[in-house]
Amino acid sequence: MPRQVRVRRPPASGLFRFFYTALHDARAIAYKVLHHLFPAKAGPDDLAWTEWYEAQVAPYESPPAEMRETETEIIISAALPGYPAGGMEVTALPDCITIEGLAETRREEEHRGVYLYEVSQRTMMRQFKLPARIRTRTVRAMLEDGVLLISARKHAAVAARTMTHAILS
Repeated sequence: MPRQVRVRRPPASGLFRFFYTALHDARAIAYKVLHHLFPAKAGPDDLAWTEWYEAQVAPYESPPAEMRETETEIIISAALPGYPAGGMEVTALPDCITIEGLAETRREEEHRGVYLYEVSQRTMMRQFKLPARIRTRTVRAMLEDGVLLISARKHAAVAARTMTHAILS
């Protein structure tokens, strides 16, 4: 049975939207700046910046995914076996979509007076730069049988341009 996944969108307009969008990409921008300005410089604990960044990102899984584009919408499907819909979050911006997830498993056993309680977590994150701007209010995300399906309508001006180009070609 398909389960709806929470979609986070930027504020509708104004100054809050500007800051929300800027902060969303801060980590990627910081990495690019540090990598280009200080490629050989040491980072925390005397690691090179690239090694330090890779150590920060290593705990995240990057699931296999596919992006398709039609005349009016963009569709993304990602394989996420073991991730519950409640642990998923999709962030939609006009030019990118980010998927984040957390899967937690718990195991309890008692054997001959020894009690075992084990908790393990998996985290994933994947960001998609979109080929066309989308309307963030139209983004829908559903998780069914371990496959996350995200659909987003293109911005009206982009869809009209695409259809005009298709007719003229």
